[in-house]
Order: sequence, then structure tokens, then C-alpha cells
Amino acid sequence: MIKRYCDKCGDEIIDKNKIEKNAFRTTIRTDNSNIALMQIEIIPSKNFVWADSDLCKYCVIDAINKLDDRPKIGSV
Repeated sequence: MIKRYCDKCGDEIIDKNKIEKNAFRTTIRTDNSNIALMQIEIIPSKNFVWADSDLCKYCVIDAINKLDDRPKIGSV
């Protein structure tokens, strides 16, 4: 069995932290209908090559959270 390691943090990719198929695809719908307001899909890449990276889901989530520039609760 081939072991895979995250290209960012170096942790071994196991069932707990692996990216499942379509794990980073979501659809936000209006409250009472099936009309999609927006669809978001995240495709991890390495050196600008799509799907050429081994990244754990936690590193992907950390990268997305870095984009959030809203003030943190409790910070001044």
C-alpha cells in the first residue's frame, strides 16, 4: 500500500484527513426552493497544476480561512 503525505504539513493522509470526492463542493440554495444561489468548488493544486497535489483537508480549510479578513470575535 502506498502511503501519501500532505505536501504542506507533511502529515500522513489517512481516512480522517483525506479529501473525499466532491468534499469541497457545495451548493447554497434559497430557503424554500431548489434554485441555487451559488455553487462553490475548490480544486487543490500544486505549482498551478490542478489535482496534482496531496493535501490534507485541514490544510485546505486553513488556506480558505486565511482569506477571511473579517474581524475576529473578541479582538480589537
